[in-house]
Amino acid sequence: MKKTPFASLLLMALSGFAAQAQADDAADATTAAPAAAATTPAKTSNWSGSGQLGYADSSGNSRSQNGNAKLNIKYEDEYWRDQGYLTALRSSSDNVASANRYEGGTSIGYKFDARSYLVNTLRYVHDDFGANLWQASYAIGYGYVAIKNDRNELSFEGGPGFQRYAQTLTTNSDSRVTSTMAPRNQAIARLLVNYKYHFSKNASLDEALLVEAGNLNQYYQNDFGVTVALTKKFSLKATYQLRYNSDIVSGETVHTDRLFTTNLVYSFF
Repeated sequence: MKKTPFASLLLMALSGFAAQAQADDAADATTAAPAAAATTPAKTSNWSGSGQLGYADSSGNSRSQNGNAKLNIKYEDEYWRDQGYLTALRSSSDNVASANRYEGGTSIGYKFDARSYLVNTLRYVHDDFGANLWQASYAIGYGYVAIKNDRNELSFEGGPGFQRYAQTLTTNSDSRVTSTMAPRNQAIARLLVNYKYHFSKNASLDEALLVEAGNLNQYYQNDFGVTVALTKKFSLKATYQLRYNSDIVSGETVHTDRLFTTNLVYSFF
């Protein structure tokens, strides 16, 4: 019976080692009995994932600390196309916090064929210094892989959903949210566009555009990144993120937030 995606964290941790062991066994079998190996190809792991970490610490006349982290896990087989992620951002200057943001999300996709799939998504953000203290969104929709080759990858997702959020009402002297307006609810239309281009075996760029638009608030997020591989497992990634909320409390917050990060990335499985 086929294993359910995300059924076991232990499977997630060991799948990469299992895949390598299977590859080694297949290589041995090819040397000893080429005909048998041809009928029993080596299996590869359906899991993939990466962890990113960036940190800066300065001291002297002033003291500042900045840290961000991201964990991304994907699973894909003949029937499923799933992923989950967690991100965290923390920044302080002279022991006064200036950024404190956490985000998590998941998508579960059931494939109709190699290119099209049905997808359910869930996203939650908590931001102590944002236009919204928190924002939660759910959507269901259709996904399509338009291009996938050695150089380019392009996919789209779109469909209806629901969003609930709490706007920032007042802030204190260091801009941290101290109170919010009553939570607001709205139906949304969700669109996600993912694009990746491989310059070479060791360098690539990727861009992800997320739109969650309703009659009360239109939320846009664009992530543009460039990745350069250092080794098979480690790489460096620079990312520029832009976030926009149309519905804000005038005089307290602004529409647009920007974030630039440079991280060390570790790919596992």
